[in-house]
Amino acid sequence: IFSGGDDVFAVGAWEKVLSFLKEVREKFEQFTQNKLITFSSSYLVVPTHFPVIRFAHLAEERLSEAKKREELKKCPPPKNKGVFLDICLPWGFKEDESLETSVWQLYAWMERIEREIERKELAPFCRRLGLSAGIFAGGLRAIRRGKINLKYVWQFAYALRDWANKPKYQQLINELVAFNQHLVVKACRALLKEDKHEWLAVHPDFIRLMARLLNLKYRG
Repeated sequence: IFSGGDDVFAVGAWEKVLSFLKEVREKFEQFTQNKLITFSSSYLVVPTHFPVIRFAHLAEERLSEAKKREELKKCPPPKNKGVFLDICLPWGFKEDESLETSVWQLYAWMERIEREIERKELAPFCRRLGLSAGIFAGGLRAIRRGKINLKYVWQFAYALRDWANKPKYQQLINELVAFNQHLVVKACRALLKEDKHEWLAVHPDFIRLMARLLNLKYRG
């Protein structure tokens, strides 16, 4: 770990660094107790023998880009962002659930899935969630282009139908489907109102990122 001023650079196994980042952020919020003091981060996964100097620069470039993202500038505070695998999300704050697609919500959903899906079934579930995430992302992008269509609600639900039919997973799947529906409807409302601020809580790659990170851990 290299630290200089208020900057930290950590290198390690991808899963350990992901947990480390969460812990640092938790301690940061506990210490500052001030939402005006910001915390931005960049998380990158590279092949084992990729030169450190090169991915250090890549991580720094993505962090700089995140702070300048036009679509996130209206989200106070302006630099409170996290980049994960090239996807930029607002960090939000741990006790604040108003940003449904924040980094904190990403961690919360991933932890819940790992807790509620049996270990032997996590790999196939994560693969299915990844396919379903494509429907979610494609639907939100279509709405953003002005094509309002609620088919993305039932398509997402249909993609997870096999898991919804298992009693032990019904509540989790129902809440994932309801979450998708809420975001699709919210995206439609934002388009009709021409309120770009609403997009801050409707990131099209949120579920896909969740699936990608889980797939890294549980792929066969």
